[in-house]
Amino acid sequence: MSGLSKCRDALARYAGEEPDCWLAHHNLGVVLQAQNHFSEAETHFRSALQLRPDYYEAENNLGESLLMQDRINEAQEHIDRSIALNPGYAASRWNRALLYAHQRKKEEAYTIVQDGLAQSSVYLDGLNTFARFLATTDDSDVRDPQTAELLARRGCELTHYVNPYFLDTLATACAAQARYTEANDWGSRALIIASRSENNELAREITSRLRLYRSHKL
Repeated sequence: MSGLSKCRDALARYAGEEPDCWLAHHNLGVVLQAQNHFSEAETHFRSALQLRPDYYEAENNLGESLLMQDRINEAQEHIDRSIALNPGYAASRWNRALLYAHQRKKEEAYTIVQDGLAQSSVYLDGLNTFARFLATTDDSDVRDPQTAELLARRGCELTHYVNPYFLDTLATACAAQARYTEANDWGSRALIIASRSENNELAREITSRLRLYRSHKL
């Protein structure tokens, strides 16, 4: 069982024993979201907000879960509320950029991204998620692997080329431009780092993608 799965099970037990603990529900939602269980995560973020309505982090995470389920209007409501509660919360700003990209509002999205990159401390998760979306979306009006590559390289620079998530996204952006040899090189580097850090779930995902790159597929 992976570390995330163990954490999920422990939090689920605690949330069951302490159903009025808003933090337990929120943290369980965060773990479920990291495992791409967005519907289940949504349930726990809503429980956290019922117990603590002003919790801007839960509002943002709920919005992100809804966005990943393509429930765009609902997602916008909660991301906007998170920003209203805490205008300086970087995660909500980056999610608004992602939301705008889903809505094909590229100019508005890129403005937020440029502002985020200008901050003294860049929100790395938001940067990687946005770059990956540009590289992989099926929407040809939004898909932009060149910008995705630039953003992924910026993330790699900020993390000194040792963050496997940015390296994996850089590989994907290269593959999206049919540069499969580069994709394989960056993906292989990401796999080594993920394996050394025992990030087994990411390592499995990268291994699957490397097979595609070696077959000149994305």
